[in-house]
Amino acid sequence: MAQRSTQPCEPNARVQPGHRMLHLQRPRVRVNRMTHAPAIGTALLRIVLGVVMLAHGIQKLTVFTVAGVQDMLAGLGLPLPEVLGIALPVAEVAAGALLILGLLTRVAGAITVVVGLGALFTTHLDAGFFASDGGYEFVLLIAAAGAAFVFLGGGRFALDSVVPIGGRSGRKG
Repeated sequence: MAQRSTQPCEPNARVQPGHRMLHLQRPRVRVNRMTHAPAIGTALLRIVLGVVMLAHGIQKLTVFTVAGVQDMLAGLGLPLPEVLGIALPVAEVAAGALLILGLLTRVAGAITVVVGLGALFTTHLDAGFFASDGGYEFVLLIAAAGAAFVFLGGGRFALDSVVPIGGRSGRKG
């Protein structure tokens, strides 16, 4: 409930000497301790997605090797496996690093969508839904999370919110 005060309404208000105007004071605002919760949730999801993408890209470069990725893509019948075999792991590493930093987050999200949907339609769709059977549930989740960052941006705790790229900076999402 508002409290009454005998202070003038405005600092520069003209008041007759000895006369005080009554006005209502604003009630004290209670601080919501969860005000940063959406930003923290966005950062958590962005960083975890970035780690997953980065790890998969590094795995393709170091464990499977570029030649192995090129052979796999050729076996799937994809065009230009020599080019895609290099582009795929580089895209995963780049998208992962950008997501972790929260830099160019919408671009990194779009790359993640392309990689996730590419894996879904070329490799996992015929195996059904469940990842334990080689299905598409994991890559669908990766693509959906990437799409979320295309729409949301990096959030308050991303470099996007402080680094002016493309003439824009400030808190988004």
